[in-house]
This record gives sequence, C-alpha cells and structure tokens, in this order.
Amino acid sequence: MVQPAAVEAAVLAKKKPVGRTTSWTPGDETWKRRAGNLSKPLAPHSVEPEPGQIILMFPALLRGDRVLINLKTGAGTGLGLSGNPAVAVYAPAEGLFIFALQSFEGATACGVTLGRAVCSLEGDDYTLFSARPITGGDQESKIWVLRVPTYIPSRVAVSWRDDEGSIKSGELSRLLAELRVEGFASPRSNHLRRR
Repeated sequence: MVQPAAVEAAVLAKKKPVGRTTSWTPGDETWKRRAGNLSKPLAPHSVEPEPGQIILMFPALLRGDRVLINLKTGAGTGLGLSGNPAVAVYAPAEGLFIFALQSFEGATACGVTLGRAVCSLEGDDYTLFSARPITGGDQESKIWVLRVPTYIPSRVAVSWRDDEGSIKSGELSRLLAELRVEGFASPRSNHLRRR
C-alpha cells in the first residue's frame, strides 16, 4: 500500500523547482493538501522577507481613498537575485507601477512600514498594502516606485489582459525589458543605473 506522504513527496518532486523569482496563487493544490497537516509549511515562503527581497502578497493599491487594484495573488523576488529586485503591478486604466528596492531614474521613494508603503506621485497620495511585510531587514525602510500611466499590455504585445490587474517580479532591468516599458527596453540602459 502506498502511503499518502510518499505520494505527495513524489508529486512535489516532479514539480519545477522554485527559482530566483516566484509567483503563487491561493488555489494551488499543494497549499490545500498541506493546510490540513500543520507539521508542514503552509506557504512556499517565510512569513517575513529576507534582506534583499521584495514581496507583495495579495497587494492592494490606493490613490487617496480609491482602490485602484486589489489582487488575489502575489509575487516576490527570491534570495540571491543580482541587480535591483522589483515587482511590477498593472492596474487597468491607471497604468503600470514598478516597485523596486533600490533607486532608479524617474522613481519616487515610498516609506515602508511592514506591509504598507506610502508615497506621493504627481500630486496624488498612493498607498500600497501587502498581506505580508514588503521588504526584509531593518535597513530597508524605503522602496522606489515608477508609474507608467500610458501602459497598456496589448499595445506592447505583453500577454496580460488590458482589463485585468496583473503582477510580476524579477530583476528590474529584465522586468522592464520583458514588459516592454518604453524608454527602459535595454537592460544596459542608462535609465536603470542606481543613483
């Protein structure tokens, strides 16, 4: 007779290993199987990010008191990612918001306290909420954000839907190139140098 734990181990062994960036959804079958056994972790990540990581879990973005996006998924960067760890959030009718751990040209600083980041862009106050702390370590009390208000996925041949919020994580220059953000297409672009 095959033991349930052995079956689960075999299924998990066949899955693709977690790389340097990960995305997850609460409907993942692994989470459901593990939820009943508290001897195993409920999620593939620790509760708090490590220094050098940025994680947005179930993010909500507000301008003033208006909710721009409230996602039921998340994304984050893994340990050991070289470059500037970043997460891009697309909010329909509002554009693309790129959040990064380090400053980059055109970006504005956001003050971070646990799962909340606050900043002012173009005269409007924005608040980003995450179900988990956004950054790790004591020294990371800021993240940086750039808003691309004219960004529409279909216009740049990105597979995201124009009318649906999306999120993706990765190294900043690669993320911007992959999402085809105008003016930031080349990983060697001068726009991406840290200040």
